Amino acid sequence: MGKVMYMQTEKFLRSMVYLCGICILATGCCIKAPSRPRPIGNQLWFEKNEIASRSWRHEGGQQISLLKLEYLSFSNRPTLAIATYAITGDPRIRCIDFYRCVPMRDVVSPIMELLAHDVASDGWFDSFHVRTPGDAVVVDVLGINDNKEAGSISSYQYSYGYEKGGKLSPGISLITGPWRKSQ
Repeated sequence: MGKVMYMQTEKFLRSMVYLCGICILATGCCIKAPSRPRPIGNQLWFEKNEIASRSWRHEGGQQISLLKLEYLSFSNRPTLAIATYAITGDPRIRCIDFYRCVPMRDVVSPIMELLAHDVASDGWFDSFHVRTPGDAVVVDVLGINDNKEAGSISSYQYSYGYEKGGKLSPGISLITGPWRKSQ
């Protein structure tokens, strides 16, 4: 009886190892994933080198690439990474990406979950500021609209709240009027 049970258990374990091997190959687990965003549910995850090397073509054909990648640490929230992108040779920010940094065991740099991807389609972002009123973390973004047809430049501002769980929540949004360069 013991030998029969042992043989059935061994057969079962071999079947499980075989099935696990198929699952690993099918899902890509334990195999280095290609350099692209990895959706997990509705989330996109990136590695630092993917963010640093990302570039694309603007509608006008100009190359847009990373201008700066900043990490902001808070005592009561996950680290927030903010990547700014600009047209090569132009310091005006055309895109801001916000990431939640997730430390991983046995990995030097964290993986980053994309929280928001903001593109200034009719202008640029003049600045962004992070403030910490009390226990809150708020990111204020000042954008510029360049209305070439009307010959005017106007500014707008919006904010995000960075929650303790590492999510961004939309805050206030307003039009601030004619553009004045921020200090």
